[in-house]
Amino acid sequence: MELISEVLAEARPDDIVVLPEGALSGYGPDLSVLGDLDTLALANATDRVADLAQRKSVHLFCGTLLFDQGVWSNAAVYFSPTGARWIYRKINLAMNERG
Repeated sequence: MELISEVLAEARPDDIVVLPEGALSGYGPDLSVLGDLDTLALANATDRVADLAQRKSVHLFCGTLLFDQGVWSNAAVYFSPTGARWIYRKINLAMNERG
């Protein structure tokens, strides 16, 4: 979260900021860490990033793992300057993400 805050500190209103896959949650080839991820902390971090994007008035695309209805997904979230969010869930999964 600290690095994301630093990147957004450099952004100007209406900038488009694109962060990498897993920027918010972390990501790696070994997905065994999913059992250890704190879903509440991740949800709170997502809300903080949304707030930062809105306060900086930027268009932010941020990769993260999302937990919804008992299932993890690899996603990209768009945070708009107005506070709206859109989620893209990756469908062409890497071999280690399948199942």
